[in-house]
Amino acid sequence: SRAKMVETQTVPNPNAATGNPHGQSSTVGGIVSRSFKICTLPVLGGIPLHLHSFFLWYIVISTLLGFLHGVLYVPFNFLLNGVILFVTVLVHELGHCACTKFVGGTIDYILLWPLGGLAFVGHDEGPKQDAWVALAGPATHIPMTIFWVILVAVAGHGVVTLDFQGPLKEHFGMNLCVGALQINIAMFVFNLFVPAYPLDGGRVLANVLLHFGVEANKAAKITAMVSLPIAVVIACIGLWQLIVAGDFFGILIGF
Repeated sequence: SRAKMVETQTVPNPNAATGNPHGQSSTVGGIVSRSFKICTLPVLGGIPLHLHSFFLWYIVISTLLGFLHGVLYVPFNFLLNGVILFVTVLVHELGHCACTKFVGGTIDYILLWPLGGLAFVGHDEGPKQDAWVALAGPATHIPMTIFWVILVAVAGHGVVTLDFQGPLKEHFGMNLCVGALQINIAMFVFNLFVPAYPLDGGRVLANVLLHFGVEANKAAKITAMVSLPIAVVIACIGLWQLIVAGDFFGILIGF
């Protein structure tokens, strides 16, 4: 699945204390500047949903690349890398938002872009509560994975697999469910067990260090030291996919 490296993040939003409406770094600010609001979600008091312009290009390119494998891959890629990926990342971000509300925090908005999602949230609680907010996103993949496992089992007549079946004409629905299952498992593992900030696993690592009394600057340095080599490895994987495997989307992973 091309979504194996999709990342989701929660972005602190200490607007009440700083006067900065988004609490953004320059990198995040650059991402936001290329986004636009598409709607207000009627949940948790109303959450503005923003979409990065490149996300649309991602869907278009992914859909058109389906022609390289056959006409049926065009709607298949659109549904898997467009609709299903969009909904999966959105539910993940809503998990962060719901937990933020639970700990008494505020929600600014959600931004979806080709590499995942950004939930702009903020609260005044400590590292323990912030760790729960970080964990709430990956936790949403547990019920979603169960849902897709059931559908794969139904489509596969009792057999659950993570392998695509062929030909697509005969296994369109089955492969769509398998792809959705791959996306959820990959997002759960990647976001939770890769301790690289600002992925959820990195946020948990930072909050664990703070919870056990590590000084803030030292905790930040430790998190950065752990994150940097992981980032290099991920970039190398992206370049390998682009150069060796000929996968255009490797450039997204490298980025």
